[in-house]
Amino acid sequence: MLLKDNFVAYYEYLNNLTCIENFEIVLIDNACTDTTPLILKQLRRDYKNIQIYKTARKGLGLALKEGIDRATYDVVMFTAIDICFGLGIIEQSIEKYLEGYTLILGSKGHRKSVYKARLQRMIFSRFYNFLLRLLFNTNIRDTQGTFLINKKLNQKTLSAVDSEDAWFQTQLALYINKTNKNTVEIPVRYIEQGRKSRINYTDALKILRNMLKGYLKYRKWKPFNII
Repeated sequence: MLLKDNFVAYYEYLNNLTCIENFEIVLIDNACTDTTPLILKQLRRDYKNIQIYKTARKGLGLALKEGIDRATYDVVMFTAIDICFGLGIIEQSIEKYLEGYTLILGSKGHRKSVYKARLQRMIFSRFYNFLLRLLFNTNIRDTQGTFLINKKLNQKTLSAVDSEDAWFQTQLALYINKTNKNTVEIPVRYIEQGRKSRINYTDALKILRNMLKGYLKYRKWKPFNII
């Protein structure tokens, strides 16, 4: 029942958040084969302000793109259903958006962040972000946390973000940042609990291969002018 409990936590938090007038929660069934579809069906029956969609294939990028495209409102935020960054990251992100930032990233690489995970995962994460800054000449320190954007403002840029896997988040951050340079990273508190999966060599090589492919595409991509 973790999915239902966490959804309720998000829902009640947003329902009591005074800095927003309206909200919806978009949940993506990422080709799940367990009991997730049944739980989502129950949530849609019991709660308003909820949208549920299903992707034909697995892939984080596919799920995120579906969620962004389907969202009713222009301001869209992504955060994981397991609340690994806490609920307060939502209000902090909205505050930065209201200050005028175009891309707000919840960043484990922020100097004020608390980041505790398996040593293997922490080493790989830091190596990944080091390579990212080196190859792409960016000062973004973490692209794999949360993000908040205005999809209408970035409509043309988002049309070029086409990754179907976890590279989607990095691609989105790089492209939007390249377009307008109005990005801010905010600190998060991430303490690994229950996530005991390890990064194997196959996964690591796939991630690095996607980075190199993304780099070649990024070099050729021309940012759009925002009016």
